[in-house]
Amino acid sequence: MGKSRARCDRLLFWALGASVVRLIFLVLGSLWWSCSVGGNPLPDDVVKFIERRDLCDHFRGEEPYDSERAEFLANAIRRDCTGTDTALAALMAKYQNDSEILAELSTYEPNIEM
Repeated sequence: MGKSRARCDRLLFWALGASVVRLIFLVLGSLWWSCSVGGNPLPDDVVKFIERRDLCDHFRGEEPYDSERAEFLANAIRRDCTGTDTALAALMAKYQNDSEILAELSTYEPNIEM
């Protein structure tokens, strides 16, 4: 009876372990599916703006510790920031009835170009 009990315990442990592994794969698969199918509800024009503006804001926050770095930052800011005030205003007008998009866009300063 001891050997059969030990065998049953091993089978039960294996079955429970397999169930846990299946559950983990099910949960991870569901997360992957939701991210790949519906993970980004933002339209392409908004996503492109966010990518560009995030680069702009990154360079705006960098320290120009020498003249070479200052020149690099000035060029990066000119490249990535120019036109973003207008683009932000246009996107906010375009999506004025979409609260999710407006919430995302409202995290950006409206007037950074001087």
